[in-house]
Amino acid sequence: MSIKLGVFLIIPFMLLKTHSSWAQEAFSKDLNEDAIMDPTAAPIGKPEKAKAKPAAKKVPTKKQTVSTSTKAMAAQSAAVGLDGATVYDVADFDGKILIQLAPGYKVVVSRKTIPGRTGLGMFYRIKYDKNKFGFVADTEMIPEFQTGAKSKQKNPVFDKVENLRERAMTGRKPVSETRYFGASLSRMNFKERYRGRLLTSDVMMYGLRYSGPGVFFEGPPLDFNLVFSPQAPDHYQKVTGTPASGLIVNADTHLLLNIYEWQNATLNGGLGVMLGYTKFRVKEGFNYVDSQHFRIGAVGELGAAYRHKKIVGRVDVKYHYESTSYLSYLFSLQHEY
Repeated sequence: MSIKLGVFLIIPFMLLKTHSSWAQEAFSKDLNEDAIMDPTAAPIGKPEKAKAKPAAKKVPTKKQTVSTSTKAMAAQSAAVGLDGATVYDVADFDGKILIQLAPGYKVVVSRKTIPGRTGLGMFYRIKYDKNKFGFVADTEMIPEFQTGAKSKQKNPVFDKVENLRERAMTGRKPVSETRYFGASLSRMNFKERYRGRLLTSDVMMYGLRYSGPGVFFEGPPLDFNLVFSPQAPDHYQKVTGTPASGLIVNADTHLLLNIYEWQNATLNGGLGVMLGYTKFRVKEGFNYVDSQHFRIGAVGELGAAYRHKKIVGRVDVKYHYESTSYLSYLFSLQHEY
């Protein structure tokens, strides 16, 4: 009886030992389904030798991918162009629009451009805000360095427009594109011929000044000066021993040509025309001699201007060329109008 009982117990044990797969199918159905669903799961049957499940790779999000790529590339400063710029989530004009940037907005972009996904256009990777990235068409940006330059070759246009952001935010036009009207004070080294002699004197002149576009008509910015002195130059007293009386009036106008311009300052020059009028009464002995002259000539100017709020101050050196040639030094204060 005991022998039969032992055989009955041994046979099932041998079957389980030699056909372990049957046992797995019989008792581990759920585990086998999990293993099929997850191929990286440890094999069943020998857990002590099972390899640790490898850590799943973190797939970066779209934003993280752009951020890493942007940081990996050399960066540069850039200003948004005069027509503004559109930032996309991908390098594609059909991509999702993230933001519209105002003209002059200062951002960080990649040094190199990349082609659009569909082959249309070239794009910069752009950081337009703190931890915010995207793509923008190269035609809408003014980069600090020349595109494609192997060395750090500066873009000459960037220095001239990098102050666009302040202009766009304040809504203010540059000095040369703003109209001003005000008063001036100048010292003129006036010269004239009298009785065959060349006489010269420094004369204080007082005047009015208009500057900017639309002074006389719509068009480029002009500078118009009207100055006068209510007295005659003192060189007559040196010749006749008696001071003369009279007045001097000069008017000139020229184009305002910018040599260099900042947000609130400008260095300018110009070449234009002038008209002069003098009327003097000179005593010679016991007689008085009246003389008056009209003069037409040319004027050249080199000056600088600085703006504070709506007031602009200007200093200029002028070269007058008519029957004689002489210099004048001009200071003016003007108000925007």
